[in-house]
Amino acid sequence: MFGAYLPDGTLAGVAGLLIPTGAKLKHKAFLWGMYVRPAARGTALAAGLLAHVVGQARGVVGEVRLEVSPDNETAIRLYKAAGFRIYAREPEALKVRGEYVDSLFMRLKFRR
Repeated sequence: MFGAYLPDGTLAGVAGLLIPTGAKLKHKAFLWGMYVRPAARGTALAAGLLAHVVGQARGVVGEVRLEVSPDNETAIRLYKAAGFRIYAREPEALKVRGEYVDSLFMRLKFRR
């Protein structure tokens, strides 16, 4: 788990990186729980946090994967700018307040 802070020391964003230990999965990491407080959105904080997480994974795994809502256009732009690409869409992945919501799956593949 990584945190990003505002100049006053306030925690403004978090992101988790999971690297499985199992032999069949340890080639890929998973970015999860990425969140930036509204007060820090529109700054470089999210991009910096994402770059830090990707930097921790580079050289350890062959790729980083994530799941994002197709409605979260800001996050999708951030991930695409960092090199992530959509590889799948799961229809009705979640049920939120009685409504089904799809998920997009993205990955950043490191060059070997």
